[in-house]
Amino acid sequence: MNEIGERLKQLRKEYLKLTQTELADQIGVTGAAISRIEKGERMASMQILRSICRAFNVRQAWLETGEEPIFEPPTEADELAQLLKGASENPTKALLFRIIASLPDYLLVDLRREIRQIMRKLPPQPPDEE
Repeated sequence: MNEIGERLKQLRKEYLKLTQTELADQIGVTGAAISRIEKGERMASMQILRSICRAFNVRQAWLETGEEPIFEPPTEADELAQLLKGASENPTKALLFRIIASLPDYLLVDLRREIRQIMRKLPPQPPDEE
């Protein structure tokens, strides 16, 4: 039974939406190596497992045993990076981020208080529909 290979294939196809070659390129191996691991023709080395986990924020315990969750919880830095990525697509948000980032620390406390007051006055947002 090749459970690691099956989980690797599931990760690659369902979650990462990558080809074998694309995944391989990101961790420094060949697409053929990934193919052999997925088919059970080759065992994944500890180095390959660690590279996959590091590159895609995957829990090694999930790859090895199937123990969920699949992904490591995002760090605060990950969440900020995601926010900034979204802001780059909206000029107003991007400008506000730049302004806030340029403020001295002592002004941020006052700004936070003002933003909280504004947020309290807003009507509740309906939940996102999926």
